[in-house]
Formats: sequence, C-alpha cells, structure tokens
Amino acid sequence: MVDAHNKGEWAPLDALEMLCAGSPTTLAATHRHFTAVAGTEWPVEDVLRAEYALCVRLINDGPDFVEGVRAALVDKDRQPKWSPGSVSELTAAHVDAFFEPLDEQHRSHYNH
Repeated sequence: MVDAHNKGEWAPLDALEMLCAGSPTTLAATHRHFTAVAGTEWPVEDVLRAEYALCVRLINDGPDFVEGVRAALVDKDRQPKWSPGSVSELTAAHVDAFFEPLDEQHRSHYNH
C-alpha cells in the first residue's frame, strides 16, 4: 500500500482509512451529498452552491471542525474526539440539519 502511494498510484485502502479516521458526521454528510448529486444533471453552479452550503453548515454548526483543528494544529495530539464518535451513533436528524437552507448572509456569498 505504501509503495502504491509513493508511486502516485491510486490506493483505495489508504483513502478508506483516511475517511474512517475523520469526523463521522462529515463522512455521512459528504456521502449523502455525493449520493444526491451523482448521476444527476445538476449544473456545476448548483453542485458548487450545495457544496458551499454543506461546508458552511459543517464548519459553523457542528463541533467537529473545531475539534479537528484542535487535534491537528493546536494540541497536535492527532486524537480528535468526534461528536458523535462513530457513524453508528449518528441519527438521520443529525445529518439532515447540515442540509437546511443557509441564512441570507451566507447565501449572499453565492454571487461573489
């Protein structure tokens, strides 16, 4: 696996390990987003707007972005305490909240 990575080849197990080490909430929300847009004929502008909205929600409304920054950059312990701690602890309502429409302040950035 390391050799494939060093040669610049795609190493799907490395990618899976990285995804599983990250925030369960972000993983679930990203999966939902990609599942929603995959195979659709959404204009690229709409896909980018949806991705922007998801990023704004994940950064502003959930604790995991701040926790990830703490673990990687502040304390540098590389031991984030995600909330919830695993995908199995997530509820549909928890993930749904990240797909609520943005407020006007954040929507105004779409056209800049």
